[in-house]
Parts: sequence; C-alpha cells; structure tokens
Amino acid sequence: FKQKTAYEIASCLVGSEMCIRDSIPLADFEKEIAGCDVNYEAKAGGTLLTWAAENHRADLCRSLLDKHADPLKEDWTSRQTALQWAQNTVAVGEDAATAKTNRDATIAALREATPGD
Repeated sequence: FKQKTAYEIASCLVGSEMCIRDSIPLADFEKEIAGCDVNYEAKAGGTLLTWAAENHRADLCRSLLDKHADPLKEDWTSRQTALQWAQNTVAVGEDAATAKTNRDATIAALREATPGD
C-alpha cells in the first residue's frame, strides 16, 4: 500500500483553498483525502489542515485532526500553525454572523487539539 501525497488526490484539493472555501461537503472531502498523507505540505505552502483553518472550515479541521493531521505543523511560507491561520484570518462570508460562528468553531476545534494552548 502506497500512501498518496496531496498531489495525488483530486486536483480540486491540491493547493486549493477554493475547494475548501467553496463548501465542499464533508463526505466528499473525506472521500477525496482517503489514503492521503494529511500532513503533506504542498510546494505552494500549507497543508490541508492549514487551508481548512484559514477558511474557517471547522468540519474539515475536525476530520483532518481525527486522521492525525498535525496541529503544530507550520506552513513554511508564513511559519503559522493551523490555529494561527484561523486566528489571524478575518471571518468573511455572505452572512457576517455565520462567518464569525464558523471562525470561532474552527479556533475552538484547533485549540482543543493543540497541546499547551
């Protein structure tokens, strides 16, 4: 069994926060990342967890953490962890209240998974 890298999963997920931001359903996301090295960092920088955190997708963050994504892994381009990305990215969306709720839920999920935070 050869574990897939992030470059071998569906092209819509590779280096693309667009797919995460554009509300890929959790079930579809989990199918796409099956067998993937969830801690793989793309050449453009970032892991699936940092991208999900940046886009305040708490559901995807929890799924990745359940699959042993490393919450302490820093994005080589910014030296930020997933928690830092979630905290330092402005909540945006059509509905400001929903965007803030999503940001808060993402931060809570990552705090729970981050030792010493």
